[in-house]
Amino acid sequence: QLHQALQKMKSNVPSYTWLSVFSQLISRICHTDPDVLSCLISIIASVFIKHPAECLWQMVAVVRSNQPPRRKPAREALTMALNQLKNDQNLRSKVEDILKAYIGQDHRHGFVDELVKLCNVAWKKDLKSKTMNIQQEGVNLIRMMKSPQMKNKILMPEQAMLIPVLPCDGRASMSHNPYPENSVFVKDFEEQVEVMQSVQKPVVVRILGSDGKGYRFLCKPNDDLRKDSRMMDFNTMINRLLLNDSDSRKRNLCIRTFAVVPLNETNGIIQWVNNTNVIRGILNALYESEFGKDYHSTKKISDMYSKRLKPKGDLHEIDFYRLLTNKYPPIFHKWFLNNFRDPATWVLARNAFVRSTAVWSMVGYVIGLGDRHAENILIESTSGDCIHVDFACIFNKGETLQVPERVPFRLTPNMIDPMGVCGYKGAFTSMCTVTMRILRDNWDSLMNVLETFAHDPLVEWIKKDSDRHQSESTQKLGKCERRLRGEVTRFPDRRDIRQLLSVSGQVRAVIAEAVDPENLSQMYKWWIPWL
Repeated sequence: QLHQALQKMKSNVPSYTWLSVFSQLISRICHTDPDVLSCLISIIASVFIKHPAECLWQMVAVVRSNQPPRRKPAREALTMALNQLKNDQNLRSKVEDILKAYIGQDHRHGFVDELVKLCNVAWKKDLKSKTMNIQQEGVNLIRMMKSPQMKNKILMPEQAMLIPVLPCDGRASMSHNPYPENSVFVKDFEEQVEVMQSVQKPVVVRILGSDGKGYRFLCKPNDDLRKDSRMMDFNTMINRLLLNDSDSRKRNLCIRTFAVVPLNETNGIIQWVNNTNVIRGILNALYESEFGKDYHSTKKISDMYSKRLKPKGDLHEIDFYRLLTNKYPPIFHKWFLNNFRDPATWVLARNAFVRSTAVWSMVGYVIGLGDRHAENILIESTSGDCIHVDFACIFNKGETLQVPERVPFRLTPNMIDPMGVCGYKGAFTSMCTVTMRILRDNWDSLMNVLETFAHDPLVEWIKKDSDRHQSESTQKLGKCERRLRGEVTRFPDRRDIRQLLSVSGQVRAVIAEAVDPENLSQMYKWWIPWL
């Protein structure tokens, strides 16, 4: 009866309703029950027919997957969609052209294939230069974009193009278009490509859109970006919840999101966030301007660790931490004074920083987001917003590192410094409380999004045997649910507060863990806990 009801709803429910949970539908595409899988494929096919270009960016990772249980049903959904259009040859031809442009004939040699090659070119060739010419390294991609058949076929994988917008009046409408009227398509690529000088050598490309603007994307090799993509799905859900709450609206609470598109299990592209700087770069520049060149250099820090910290030195961890905080006093507030000279813009920027830091702190705590070192947190120079990147270390993975992470989020002296005379005890705590209340009130909706990790596990989980993976994923999700219920999880586990606390009590307990000098002194040195 449930399957029959879903089949009827498939045509009666507006497409944007399914689009708002499309990533969750895709994550269940490996379902073992044949009836459920058949119903799921039918829903995906019907949604794909109405929005092929938008849906394909979310489906390419499963359509091109190297795992047959994921790849086969995804391709069946595309085949079913084409079969449903046999009586509408014009629309069928249009959808076939889009499919051919994205994934090529017989799922080979399409735009996505060439984009995957571009992701890997610098890493495979171990390029030492900081730039490369796309005319040489991506000749097939450039030739493909010059073809008339590619005109207005590849949708720009930018956040505004991919996130469906629900009706503002909240009423169901079959005629509502959830995507922009004037869609932007990929037109060409800028010739020079920037090669990042990290181990994996990702490249930054600038794609020229049909609107005449340039859009920058980071093309990453050797990384399963499905976790980053789901993190953005989770944040999109949180933004909707924050927007629906009156207390949150009054405080303008939201979380910055950006497009993340996995191309397969090991490659993907990330929308570049403009006008941003990493916190470590900002602070290093401030210390140099105040105290001289190389005052906070990597070499100087390494020398201090080797000479002063036990067992080689004379200081215990907590004493060494206090030495560093005295040597490098909080200075971040000066960046706001330098960047926002007008008092009104300074207040707006500082409030934006406090708001975004509070929301990210609570969200990061709930999902166990680790590795929040000073290069994974960006500050937007035009607004003061705090933006987090790199979500490889989720579900408390940081606690399993060689030097376990002991704090729930980054609330170091320099993060507190711009918050004013009240520090974290003022607006920051009140905004954390509002955010946590909303998260706890909607725990079931949030857990539905997080459960996609269990239904469509990451590559690093699949490498383990299935029984162990099932047990581990259940344990990870259970820890998230406990936090959403009101418990406080700490490291090590024996320090957990198992009773359900009030929202304000839970927030105060978590913040106390984040600012505790004992915890910060035991963090990994390149997490830079004194900044």
